[in-house]
Amino acid sequence: MLQECSENSPDYGPLPANAPGWCLAPFDPEGILSSLMAAVTCFVGLHFGQIIAHFKDHMQRMSLWSMSAFPLVVSGYVLLALGMPLSKPLYTLSYMCITAGASGLIFTIIFYLVDVRNIRKPVILLQWMGMNALILYALAACEIFPAALQGFYWGSPHNNLVDWTQSFLQNLLHSKKWGTLAFVILEIVFWGLVAGVLHMKRIYVKL
Repeated sequence: MLQECSENSPDYGPLPANAPGWCLAPFDPEGILSSLMAAVTCFVGLHFGQIIAHFKDHMQRMSLWSMSAFPLVVSGYVLLALGMPLSKPLYTLSYMCITAGASGLIFTIIFYLVDVRNIRKPVILLQWMGMNALILYALAACEIFPAALQGFYWGSPHNNLVDWTQSFLQNLLHSKKWGTLAFVILEIVFWGLVAGVLHMKRIYVKL
């Protein structure tokens, strides 16, 4: 998002007081380059999957994943230091490298805990979510459920359960960023518990 159109540039945010009229025009925030970065992220995930398919030794898998993920994280932070913003709306190269690399490292750690050390209880929420990934994606990632909750408010559209919880956590932690992170973690736990209830009732939504 351009500085002329957002107080939180390069992320989304309220319009500045002197924002030009064209900021209200419809536009595609991603564009060709950002769509290309999203496609590259898919290829990184495909690469990790190919390692599972072609290598059967667990240690070899983890070594290859680490050697793929760690350089991505380093490259992302180098690009960030050189001035490329870490922006999800624009899906910048630095954002792609850091998020894809960090996801790869976290995936490697979880694989080690679950498949090598057979420690499953700490990641039981993730297991439940994986069993009903389609319905959780539709309700959470596509924001169908949060949007429905935000439709119920008192006094002002901003006085709803979702926005109130996020604002409460930001005030509690005295930080917008840490409060938002706490809200996201709380949201993940909530959907993990929803997936757990669906699993206990043997309800699975599949294509």
